[in-house]
Amino acid sequence: MPSSNSSARSSSKEGTPTPTFVRIAAITFVTAVAGSCLNTADPGRFIFQYAIAAYGCGTDCSAAGPTPISTAARGDTVWLRHDIVLLQASDTVRRATIRPDCALNVVIESPTAPIDTLPKPTCSDSLASHNFVLGATLTRFTRWVVDSSLAPATYDIVGRVLVQPRIEPRFLFAIT
Repeated sequence: MPSSNSSARSSSKEGTPTPTFVRIAAITFVTAVAGSCLNTADPGRFIFQYAIAAYGCGTDCSAAGPTPISTAARGDTVWLRHDIVLLQASDTVRRATIRPDCALNVVIESPTAPIDTLPKPTCSDSLASHNFVLGATLTRFTRWVVDSSLAPATYDIVGRVLVQPRIEPRFLFAIT
């Protein structure tokens, strides 16, 4: 399992993630790194950030609303927002492997085991290659209607869009 760090970020820009989301940065090294500089002669080094956060519904639940949430009731619709960005690389474009929208993008975990996956896969778990441009963000939303049979508790929400490099951000979400 990859290591993860939590941090909060706020933004007043429209369309950017707002307070309290999990931020993960994965650094791939071909050789050991001394210091904090990126060796631009080595094409194997890069830094991705993958964040996942929960949002309530917009006006009619056909799209995400503007406000992040940390809790929902059983039966509510929640939108999970995935933001993946290439922060640093030796070139302006870096290829990564992602899952398509129709494949498993999120795992809901209890303290002991996975209990649900989102969306319900409608395609084979095929993978796609995606060219990330330095600084550009890939944003994807996953719709989740909270199962009414889930016990009220706090669950881990795990993002699974980015396959290679493997980064799986997670955050705690309360079901009431």
